[in-house]
Amino acid sequence: MKAWSIEDCRALRIAELKHHRELYEGLIHTYSVKATRSALGYHANEFDYKYRVLSQENSSPYIQILLNKSSDIDEIVKLLNTCGWYIADAVDIKLTHFHTKKEIDNLTSIKNLNYLMCRARFDIEIEEKFWPNYLYHISPLKNWKSIEEKGLIPKSEGKLIAHNDHIYLYDINNSEMSIEELVLLLHDKNKFIYDKYTAKFKDKYVLLKINMILQPDYFQLFYDPDLIYSYFTLDNISSGSIHLERIININSI
Repeated sequence: MKAWSIEDCRALRIAELKHHRELYEGLIHTYSVKATRSALGYHANEFDYKYRVLSQENSSPYIQILLNKSSDIDEIVKLLNTCGWYIADAVDIKLTHFHTKKEIDNLTSIKNLNYLMCRARFDIEIEEKFWPNYLYHISPLKNWKSIEEKGLIPKSEGKLIAHNDHIYLYDINNSEMSIEELVLLLHDKNKFIYDKYTAKFKDKYVLLKINMILQPDYFQLFYDPDLIYSYFTLDNISSGSIHLERIININSI
């Protein structure tokens, strides 16, 4: 029997990880912007609408559906659902916004709709060519020793929304928020440990620099819809790609 080469083992490992993720995510996903744009373009004349993608490489995209009086709203909604997108807001010609569940579920009863604003229902993977070369992660200083030895392992701690098994990463070079502001946003200051004798907080955090170029082929990066210039991954990040950039002292916040 022929021995497996290193390339064979690597290919098998990548296939196993992709299969595991498909099972983990329950085969539920949102079509990519490219695929959704293609589907919308195919049906634009049939359902009488125009569309445009409002997106940047640093944030989760929106799709705007521009309507006419004869637009087939029901079919447009079905198409969006099929592609894994949902209507976050509907706006009429007087610029009145309709965004409650009851309003969105009854769009055909709203007169003179002008456009729909749509967002991805599920996570959208970012193509590797659009990854920043470096992203950053914020963690309590007490975790640094473990991270230095084992790398970052997905957990559901320190984020805006409670997702399981996510590592959150930030593009601080483009963000308008300071590192200190991010710490306050991501971690509850009411839970910080206060030393009454020194009149200072004991908590300290580390800013970790992640080299995205060193991530393996199976690594997947997604937009975090809750914060601009924010991303997450479901994959481990090896210690070899992590650098301790600096220690953050919250007493200076």
